[in-house]
Parts: sequence; structure tokens; C-alpha cells
Amino acid sequence: MMGASFLVLFYGAARRSSFFARLGGGAALTIAAGYFIVLSGVFVREQRKSLTSGGWKYFCEIDGHLAHSLLGARTAAALGPEMQTGLGTR
Repeated sequence: MMGASFLVLFYGAARRSSFFARLGGGAALTIAAGYFIVLSGVFVREQRKSLTSGGWKYFCEIDGHLAHSLLGARTAAALGPEMQTGLGTR
């Protein structure tokens, strides 16, 4: 739907038709705002729980499903230079 609205927007811009440009732009903004509202509503209503080892957390996206799993966790008494990822250091 979003792609179709952008096509209408670009068609209106190419033809210098304010009707089609407004129609496509308005549709794109409406779809994006609706998606944001639905995603925010799902986030607010979602139950927060701790993920156990081996457990799965699913997130349903508009174009597919994402799943995250916790494979394991370790604790450390202190974090020193040996635990750094090396990002930003030389």
C-alpha cells in the first residue's frame, strides 16, 4: 500500500497534478501514521516478562515475523578492558 501511494505521489509530481500529488502524499502519511498508532498500541498492551534461557520472543512486523531467543547468560563480578568489544579503540 505504501509503495502504491508513493507511485501515485510520483505520478502527480511528474504530471504536475496537485490532485494526484496530494492524494499520494496523503495516503502515504495516513498509512505511516496508522502503522505507528497500531505499533504503539501493541507495545503498550504487551505484557512484559522475563525471557528464560531457550525461550522465544516473537514480534510480528508488517512484512514478516521476527523471533528472538536467549541462548544463555553469564554474570561478571566486574567488567574490565578484556570485556570491551573493541569498538572505538585502536
